[in-house]
Amino acid sequence: MDLTHRISALHYGDDSEELLTLRDAVVKHSTWSPLVGTIAQQPYVIVGDSIFQLGFYSAYYTDVTPISIVDLEGNIFHTL
Repeated sequence: MDLTHRISALHYGDDSEELLTLRDAVVKHSTWSPLVGTIAQQPYVIVGDSIFQLGFYSAYYTDVTPISIVDLEGNIFHTL
């Protein structure tokens, strides 16, 4: 069993229009989620003509921090 994987997206809650607008604004200036793009490759060893997969474990931890942003027009956006 090969447990290699790549995280292509990570989000919590609903994709409300407000959240999508906020995400689009933030992505221009920073990384929306530091786990996006993470690749975990299961190690293996080649012995002669055989390939053996080695033990593999991956764990991810994240903090969810609510934030509020006020744009120049006075609109308030909340992440949670």
